Amino acid sequence: SMLPHVLIGLTADAELYQNQHLFDVSICNTTDKLLDEYQKLDPDIVFLDNNLPGELPTSDLIRQMAALHPDTPIIVSSDYAERTLHKQVQQYGARYLLTNPLSLRKVNMMIKKYLK
Repeated sequence: SMLPHVLIGLTADAELYQNQHLFDVSICNTTDKLLDEYQKLDPDIVFLDNNLPGELPTSDLIRQMAALHPDTPIIVSSDYAERTLHKQVQQYGARYLLTNPLSLRKVNMMIKKYLK
């Protein structure tokens, strides 16, 4: 399809993203599953909660995804989007830090910003 493929790592509200027609979506609830899906799907953009559970720390997840596809935007969401964390996730290879909760509006905003 011509819709962007969006990969999202979160543990709640999955149905919010599945019941819409603006983009194709895959949702994973652990860091390990997210990395697997990322390697299989090569999505257009990735969103992940900074507190996503899993064996793999989110910092390593971001680094590995960024190394695999440096041009794919990675957007991190966190309970507190303070400047030090923003700098940190950008050093790992993420493009942007959003404040939780992630929402359809925020996802669409980032799609418009990064997928021209």
